[in-house]
Amino acid sequence: MSAEKSNIKNSNESPEASGEIGIESTTTKPEMRYGKKEAIMNWLSDFSLVDRTLVERANDLVDKSGIEKYINKDGLYLDIGAGKGHIPELLEYKMAENGGKGRVFGIDLADKPTKKVQERAREKRDMGSTVKSKDKNAAGFMFGEAQYLPIADKSLDGVTFFFSSHYLDDSNMNKAFEEAKRVIKEGGHILIVEDIPETKEERENNAEFDKKVNWLDEEIEYNYKSKEEWKQYLEEQGLEIVEESFFEEKTKQGVVKHASYVLRLKE
Repeated sequence: MSAEKSNIKNSNESPEASGEIGIESTTTKPEMRYGKKEAIMNWLSDFSLVDRTLVERANDLVDKSGIEKYINKDGLYLDIGAGKGHIPELLEYKMAENGGKGRVFGIDLADKPTKKVQERAREKRDMGSTVKSKDKNAAGFMFGEAQYLPIADKSLDGVTFFFSSHYLDDSNMNKAFEEAKRVIKEGGHILIVEDIPETKEERENNAEFDKKVNWLDEEIEYNYKSKEEWKQYLEEQGLEIVEESFFEEKTKQGVVKHASYVLRLKE
């Protein structure tokens, strides 16, 4: 990737957040996938009932994944495939709850934080200040690809993937993990929460559930891995499993099996 390091200030397009992380301007321009359908879904997600459901689901997933204890309360993180922003929002809330000032930025190609998420982020920034922020991107979001992260080398304490890697084919998944390894500091973590279907039927059920929940096109392809396939893949990527946990979610399509992996680079 050809890139030129810069100190871009916070804007609607770049959540560099007043110099908190090193942003790189890259010649690789992502193919945006945020269209009319995605905008409608984002708008609907601002309704109180939907927003509350998304907040509760984020809480449930983070609690069951067990990754919270690996989050440095003053650290800098990037959530890849951040969607409507509820996972980064929750992780930042937990950092602040523990007395920290860390940030969790988000990147996605086909979604962005809802207005409610951005409003809550501005309120959080405004605490203790008499001047109200007009920052339209207080949540620290950028449109971009996992394969070409516009982040400087060794800038982050960790990178998270919450149900986002299964949208990448093998080639792009490899690139995404290379990028994740590039941007984390020494001793940093890569945190993954993913579906782990073991059979063809489970893969089909997972895909059906995902398409309905996220209003996705029928022709979308999934790259699911089983528990054993993940272990083999992470070994090939030179990543050590620090901790792993497994949990299930009941849906109308059946039981969906999930895995959580806390990873670090092998020495």
